[in-house]
Amino acid sequence: MNTIVRDTATVNSATGINRATDWQRLLPFVQQAEYDIARTVLGVAMYELLVANIDANTVPPIQQELIKLLVPMISGFALSGFAGLFNIQMSGMGFVEVSGEKVTPASQWKYNEAKVTLFRMGDKYREFVYYFLQKNHQDNDLQAWASSPAYTFYNELLIRNNSDLNQVIGKGENVNTFLTLLPFIRMAQEKYISPLLCADFLDTLLEKIKDDETTLTLYEAKVVAYSKCILAWFALYEALPSLKAVIIEGVMVTSLPSETSKSSFVSGILTQQERAEIRTDAATKAADYLLLLKAYLKGNALNLPNYTSTNCYQNTLTSSDSFKGFNGTNNSAGFFF
Repeated sequence: MNTIVRDTATVNSATGINRATDWQRLLPFVQQAEYDIARTVLGVAMYELLVANIDANTVPPIQQELIKLLVPMISGFALSGFAGLFNIQMSGMGFVEVSGEKVTPASQWKYNEAKVTLFRMGDKYREFVYYFLQKNHQDNDLQAWASSPAYTFYNELLIRNNSDLNQVIGKGENVNTFLTLLPFIRMAQEKYISPLLCADFLDTLLEKIKDDETTLTLYEAKVVAYSKCILAWFALYEALPSLKAVIIEGVMVTSLPSETSKSSFVSGILTQQERAEIRTDAATKAADYLLLLKAYLKGNALNLPNYTSTNCYQNTLTSSDSFKGFNGTNNSAGFFF
């Protein structure tokens, strides 16, 4: 298949690798990075449009800017995957290591550093791609993305990017963490926010924050802020048991290569005790913010006409201020499972 990245020179230029690599050996890893990551970020339609425009040499300016961000993203992920095969060949004896007379293979720790550094490069540029697409989603030449599930999925959530998430939980801006938590954010929104706000009011808020949050009233903005806190802390609570998390330069990062644990970038891997402590803290904060939101809705209902027109308003007037935990008991300090 045709790709966005099409030759070794492009990869080398994007990553700073200064030695030629056989393109046919690297190509499968470029294809994998584009299929697994680029197509997920862009959506199939936008990805195929970019490839077709490159083929026809008719790439409009906004797409050219997008490609400038995609190339280092793809190159970083591709080289990270390819790193282990740089000097490995298959022979009648199986896998063998090939070393030229004047070239010494990198030591294990340097190899680990390079692999993780390349992965982090791809990861950071993936964040840049997301920011660029979200900022320019109204551009006509990006509508293949804006009309695809790759974008519309976020329009259904109050937390729609890793910057929103980081403002609440403060675990560092990393798109992997955000993407890992997305299913749990959706779960929390459907389970806690939607029944509290009702579909009509929630849809109004989602429509207003689609482009930015400047169209929200002061009172609506407070509802959104409380809701984001509930979603973020609940999502972290639910995800932590299965979340692969390491701390790199003070940032919680997920889904890095296995060599990460051997890299000097890593300041720590979350222990079971640390996970348990974070989950307890997350549960408490999520429940507390839920109580705050319920109290705010009651105290400011007259300033929220889109809310008072819903059945949820009547339900809030007759409900108690305590939060019914997951096990059916009333609790004001945290979740109970």
